[in-house]
Amino acid sequence: MARGNDVQLGGITDLVLLADIKPDFVDALEVVSHVDRLRKVLRTLNALRLGSRESSSPASPFTDIVARWRIVHSFRWAVVEGVNGAPDRLLLNVNFDGGWEPYMRVIWDQLGSTLDLILCHTQGYPLCCHCSFETYARWVREHEISADFLFIESGRTVADADYLARLEAAQRGNPDELKADRLRAPSSGQVTPLPTDPAERFAMAARGLVPLAGL
Repeated sequence: MARGNDVQLGGITDLVLLADIKPDFVDALEVVSHVDRLRKVLRTLNALRLGSRESSSPASPFTDIVARWRIVHSFRWAVVEGVNGAPDRLLLNVNFDGGWEPYMRVIWDQLGSTLDLILCHTQGYPLCCHCSFETYARWVREHEISADFLFIESGRTVADADYLARLEAAQRGNPDELKADRLRAPSSGQVTPLPTDPAERFAMAARGLVPLAGL
């Protein structure tokens, strides 16, 4: 249970969530437990992310729906195995810019379906598409725990880091002061359009098929 005080440092908030995973089997044709399917989902999403960030091809296979909002520094999911009869639990740790409620409103309104894909495996989780913001926020608060110690290297925001990376790239090779003055980071929610060339679009789709095979 959360203590009621959000853990913040330099304008960056730390959120830790711990929820029990459903102990029974998924209601589906395939016989699989909730914890096993959850592991497959997380590993597939991780493989997609690795393919997007570490591929030699410049085009990303999928639009990054988290990064486009430019508020999340990092997040991680982990399945904590229960011992001595205790239930398996799902752990989420995320660092984001700004306050708790503005972040949660973006999650509930814009990223809810993605969170539903993961958190639907936990006990009592209300799907974003079927509940109000107040109900959703209450469930998160009930499963939130507070960190006792938080270290963050810099108070730089996600938008700051994006802008500085673009500025550094613009200054390499042939610096152009005018271009540097006109440089700006995209606004929250703004994304680069997907390629229109059929060959590039096919390459994007094909590269995402390997991680999806894990499902």
